[in-house]
Amino acid sequence: MRTHRMAVLVLFGVWLFCLTAHVHAQAPTARYQKSDCDFPPPALYPRDLVRECGFLTVPESRERPNARSLRLAVVIYRARQPDGSPPLLLLHGGPGGTGGTRFPWSEVRFPLARKRDVITFDIRGVSRSEPRFCPDFDEKGSAAFNLPTREQWEAAYRDAVRACVASMDAQGIDRTAFGADVNAADAVDLRRALNIAQWDIYGVSYGGLVAQELLRVDPRGTRSASLISTVSPGAKYHADRALDYQLSIDRVFAQCRAQPPCAVAFPSLAEDFDALYQEFTAKPVEVPAAGANPARTVLVNGDRLVLELRGDLGTPASIARLPLVINELRRGDRSAQLRRLIGLGVISSWGPEGRVIQCNEYGAQYRAAVAAIVPQLRAPFRFMADDFREHCDIWLPKMVSRADTTPIVSDVPTLIVHGEYDVGNPADVQRTIARKLSKAYTHIFTGETHANPPFGCHGLIVQQFLQNPARAPDASCIAHMPAVRFKTTSLQPTIMFTIATRAGVNTPFAGTWEARLVGGPDWTIMLDTDGKAVTGNVPERMIAVFDGIIDGETIKFSMKSPDGTRTITLTGKLQDDSIAFTREISGTPGGAPGGLGFFGGPYL
Repeated sequence: MRTHRMAVLVLFGVWLFCLTAHVHAQAPTARYQKSDCDFPPPALYPRDLVRECGFLTVPESRERPNARSLRLAVVIYRARQPDGSPPLLLLHGGPGGTGGTRFPWSEVRFPLARKRDVITFDIRGVSRSEPRFCPDFDEKGSAAFNLPTREQWEAAYRDAVRACVASMDAQGIDRTAFGADVNAADAVDLRRALNIAQWDIYGVSYGGLVAQELLRVDPRGTRSASLISTVSPGAKYHADRALDYQLSIDRVFAQCRAQPPCAVAFPSLAEDFDALYQEFTAKPVEVPAAGANPARTVLVNGDRLVLELRGDLGTPASIARLPLVINELRRGDRSAQLRRLIGLGVISSWGPEGRVIQCNEYGAQYRAAVAAIVPQLRAPFRFMADDFREHCDIWLPKMVSRADTTPIVSDVPTLIVHGEYDVGNPADVQRTIARKLSKAYTHIFTGETHANPPFGCHGLIVQQFLQNPARAPDASCIAHMPAVRFKTTSLQPTIMFTIATRAGVNTPFAGTWEARLVGGPDWTIMLDTDGKAVTGNVPERMIAVFDGIIDGETIKFSMKSPDGTRTITLTGKLQDDSIAFTREISGTPGGAPGGLGFFGGPYL
């Protein structure tokens, strides 16, 4: 397989939530009721998609007989060619964010989705589900990080937490009515309310924790479970976040040493990282937050620098530039790199629903778990160990821990997959989860990060499993997945083309290719081919590749722009040791002709 070449790319062509909780009459049993779909589906979903929207009414607390009710938003994508396959339940991550009903699930575009219903819902407190609370918490919590010292960070964050708790109490919200066990009970109620005897469950990130609880409490209703980039239950995985970050950084450093161009360019990468932390700790730097309104500067000390660099572990493209970024901060254009890292000067504080959920799950055990990992941490990571944001003593009226952390015992077929650069040590996480699962299939995907969309080899394995969970999927394609290739000379935006082949397939297009861009962010185009057909995606925006084909020395494929208004077709021809790509853009009739951005827009 060819590993790293230059491609020539020729471009042409012309929540604001209501603060009043909705209280419903007591519901002794859960019930589902259809409603209007008053929000659009993701732009790239199939045009013939049949979408049904509704709400599941559940008791806020199953322990209190007079508890009020909550409505949880549900979306069902109805099978267009039903063949009797059980429905597929998609459980979203976070916990929080866009939830499940608005998330652009790539799984809905799987061929098998035409033959079965696909169901998702927003867990309580998230997106369109009740209760709705603290709409200004993200703004207040994030603002805490822009204060100069840790003491000021913590004081401001505590004030934001107390204000949110006071708002929840004023609305009568039961702060103990959250957690993976509660979310799993809601899912069981949904299955029964829809008269579904058995379904396949598919949990991404935090959704994988809920899926594990379903294995524990509803094995008869679960035909299979797919656990995507998830962790094992309990306090440990939250307490280990600082250690996970340290392990992830160390993995990048080790793999840089294993690639001769990176090792030669950055022979002291780990030492440079530690030196930067010490330098910024001793002498913080004020950095203007580009585009912030109102204008402000951010004081970057050692801790803030480490937090900002953590963001570059999010995608394969950002990981590929991380060694070069560290080198630039140490020896190059430091000001430019700090401005890029800081951006608008905002560090996500994570939504209050996520905090309340996690505190209910592990709060009473968290401090002890943190103490156990502190001795393993080096100086740049110690401040993250006792994360001041985890103030469960304020979030909850009393410290409890309902989560069952005993190993899950199950003979339900279970697929457990992670990216190579997923948090912590993916192999250890998989061993822990699978310890008592008699039919577990575990895989780690080369070059992937956390919760990447299931395209290419990743998608082939997931689809095989969902088609027949009783049989181990053929994972031979993992050996052909391209590794991350680290940038060593330029931080100019590039497109990385990674073209993987299936076992036994030979094509001169296989390998990793690179193309420079004028403006715009880095993009990764991950392709998979059987020698003729080409499939794939752009993971940064979860954009699917379609109509892909290899014909002799020509490769051709199309994508939709992120806003769905334009179709971009790339045609590449082999020229010695490179591929010369041309791009065509076609838009909707009467639409704008498009700009110079890669996807035909003014910037993208």
